Amino acid sequence: MNPVLVDTSVWIRFLRGDGTRETGMLELLIETGAAAVCGVVLCELYPLGGSIKVRQEADRFFRSLPVLPDPPELWKTVTGMRTACVTAGVKGIGLPDLVVAAVAVHNSAALLSMDSHFQQIRTAGTALSLAG
Repeated sequence: MNPVLVDTSVWIRFLRGDGTRETGMLELLIETGAAAVCGVVLCELYPLGGSIKVRQEADRFFRSLPVLPDPPELWKTVTGMRTACVTAGVKGIGLPDLVVAAVAVHNSAALLSMDSHFQQIRTAGTALSLAG
């Protein structure tokens, strides 16, 4: 199974114990070993809340997941995506979301997210594939 890059929005709801369609999908991805993260997602998740023990357990868990590499020309890719968005009339997409999208595309990974910005990035004519 190809990796699925899981965005911060899904991880936060998963860690809170929210029972959504996306967190259910994430549980299946974890069970099958297909859930992946990237550098930006890890940065957004840290520092994790809770006790030291909870943070240590969460840290071990996240370190056990595959970390998808950035594209070799990350900023060129991000600039191209941002240009495509602006050309399509999509504004207000932050750099972290564009980086996550670029990493997903570079690794041929679908993206699981609850953030509507990724739908906007996809419809702007990028090669982003959304899971679910």
